[in-house]
Amino acid sequence: MQVMARLEEILAEITGMDAVTLQPAAGAHGELTGILLMRALLEHRGNPRKKVLIPDSAHGTNPATAAIAGYAVENIKSSGRGTIDLAALERRSPRTLRA
Repeated sequence: MQVMARLEEILAEITGMDAVTLQPAAGAHGELTGILLMRALLEHRGNPRKKVLIPDSAHGTNPATAAIAGYAVENIKSSGRGTIDLAALERRSPRTLRA
């Protein structure tokens, strides 16, 4: 337990965060923990979001996790090469992509 507590301290120091967690370790539990942490941070900053953009090539747990976390899910289609279609992405979020 001391090693884990020290690792949390070190990771917090390296990242500049107030705290970190070592659990859950991975998988769908980790994915849900991550999105809930991001939601809490954005709400704390006064910038809550309503939707999450997810590529249609993403793992099936990605849209499910976003929905469980209370977000509306919008899929972004892939290009013919299997990568994110940047034009489709820009149509969904023009404010965040233009400098």
